[in-house]
Amino acid sequence: MSRRNDFPSMLIFCRRNMTYAGIWRFNISKIPMLQGIYTIYSIFVFVYFPIFLTSLTLQFVIMMMCDEEFKNAPQNIFRTITLMITLWTVEVKAKLSQTRMITRIISYIVDEEKKIRECLDNDVLWCYNRQAMFCRKSNFILFSVTMTVAVAMILGNVIQRRQIDIHNAIHNDSMTKHFTYELYYAGLDQILSENLLEIMNDVSVLIAAALVSSTQLIFISCIIFSTSLLKIMQVKFRKMKSYGDYIITLTELITEHQNVISFVGKLNDAMKHIILLEYLLHSLNVASVSLQFIKSEHNISMAFPVCYFGLLVVQTFLLGWNANEVKVQSLAMADAFWESQWYEPNYKAKQLMLVLLMRMQRPLVLTIGPFDAMTIQSSLTIMKASYSYVTVMI
Repeated sequence: MSRRNDFPSMLIFCRRNMTYAGIWRFNISKIPMLQGIYTIYSIFVFVYFPIFLTSLTLQFVIMMMCDEEFKNAPQNIFRTITLMITLWTVEVKAKLSQTRMITRIISYIVDEEKKIRECLDNDVLWCYNRQAMFCRKSNFILFSVTMTVAVAMILGNVIQRRQIDIHNAIHNDSMTKHFTYELYYAGLDQILSENLLEIMNDVSVLIAAALVSSTQLIFISCIIFSTSLLKIMQVKFRKMKSYGDYIITLTELITEHQNVISFVGKLNDAMKHIILLEYLLHSLNVASVSLQFIKSEHNISMAFPVCYFGLLVVQTFLLGWNANEVKVQSLAMADAFWESQWYEPNYKAKQLMLVLLMRMQRPLVLTIGPFDAMTIQSSLTIMKASYSYVTVMI
């Protein structure tokens, strides 16, 4: 079985995507020049994206006030509102993902996975690698869907702009062409060529897509790692007898269990406000993009809402499923404990077992802000709320 110590496999995909998005806060290379280039790129993204969002918001306000053609096209309004809600949410999540608390959690995962890879227990290694594979697949699906949305946006806009060029040439008309993102250029659009503005706009789409996937991947990966720790502990509970002295083994397991509880608690503190933000805005986003799909009149304009709806569904249920797994697996540890030879140890060892069993009765959860736990039922509630919003808006 391969034991790579250069970087934990569970975070490889996430690390690459965060590096591409410019929000990875660790060194990416031992070569000073490459590290310096990446630092400059990271600073560029850090400064550029808030300016980009401010420009998008200003232009939306201007067009709502002055552009009659834009105001009379509900699909454009819904599309822009959906994008603004999503991107401002991403900006908040991107800043939160770079806080000291999150970087400490990532460092902890790196250290713990190295310890797991050095473990001699093949069952533990098999359990870890299975979870790492699931994490990579989840990350790949989320990244692929996100980039599909970005490509659909770019291609859809390019096709629409070319159709407008053809229409204007044939009918000697002056129909206005819109970019993927309608931005306030502060006079730059009078200086720069239209093709250059279009390239800048497409680059903005790709940067936004990278940030969308990165901010989601890091939190999903941390949740899956929590589940991995719980499943590994279940393996160790079932095999207590094979580890030798019960007292020593149980003492180590109690310490390990406390570390898992502490990690999930810190992860919840770092994520609960993000989960609350997701919970509040995902239903509005799903409703908005569904309405945009309903109002679309052309096949080309339907590509983005269909792809974006798929992305929102994948994000919602991936988050709900993995958050629910933390709760389920924390309770399943008691079942794993029961499957061990718990009746064989002496009285002192059984006392330690009782301490573990009592603590296992309290599930570990990731909460929606200060409210209830995030579960699959919460994801279903988001979709039900979205349906209600759509019926009201129609």
